[in-house]
Amino acid sequence: AVRSYAMRTGLTGYTANSITDLARLEFELAQVRRMGFARDNEELEPGVRCIAAGIHDDGSKLVAGLSISAPAEQVQEEWIAWLRETAGRISSALGYDGPSSRSFK
Repeated sequence: AVRSYAMRTGLTGYTANSITDLARLEFELAQVRRMGFARDNEELEPGVRCIAAGIHDDGSKLVAGLSISAPAEQVQEEWIAWLRETAGRISSALGYDGPSSRSFK
């Protein structure tokens, strides 16, 4: 799906920080899966950073995302733990009980 997206869009960048290389995008996505959250480091809009975590349903399917966006200089690292905890609580309310042995794609 990622390669199809890259081929379809050409990974056109919006800023100097945009990921425009498929290998780098795949690496970043692997990091997101491992860490449980994603970062946008001024990749869409200069001066704006975002962090996001996934929300899963009772079938372990990724069904939504929860994100925080702020001026780049105001983003706080402790927000990551709060964001992941809140996404986890929402997922639990949807019946998600943690990662399964299935890999996420």
